[in-house]
Amino acid sequence: MNAGLVGIWFFTGSPSGVVFWPAFPIFFWGIFVGVHNLSAYRSFGRGRVQRETEKILREEGRGP
Repeated sequence: MNAGLVGIWFFTGSPSGVVFWPAFPIFFWGIFVGVHNLSAYRSFGRGRVQRETEKILREEGRGP
């Protein structure tokens, strides 16, 4: 995606321009990917996953 944005910028004649506009979406996309990584793969409370699993199992009638 980022390469595509840079390609659009390059092939539309913008390299002679002043602003490298693909830097803005690349920067913000990077921030959002980092935040998503933290929320999806970093468990601040490992017990939270265990509690949620037990809750689902109880609702299905298979839990403790």
